[in-house]
Amino acid sequence: MNNYTIVHFATHGRLDPIKFENSYLVLAPNTLVGDDGKFTMNEIREFKTLRGIRLMVLSACDMAANENSK
Repeated sequence: MNNYTIVHFATHGRLDPIKFENSYLVLAPNTLVGDDGKFTMNEIREFKTLRGIRLMVLSACDMAANENSK
């Protein structure tokens, strides 16, 4: 991603409104290397190749909605 200044993720997501750091975007898992497919906020913050990104859009469907949020 070093060649891009704008990145847009549009995927499913899971929101933990109590403990936000448990929230994540759902990506394809790669079990061969032990990746579970969860792109967490902590992983996004630590992703070194994102340093040159000027705009990042993280969008997800409303899978996180529950009876208390409607």
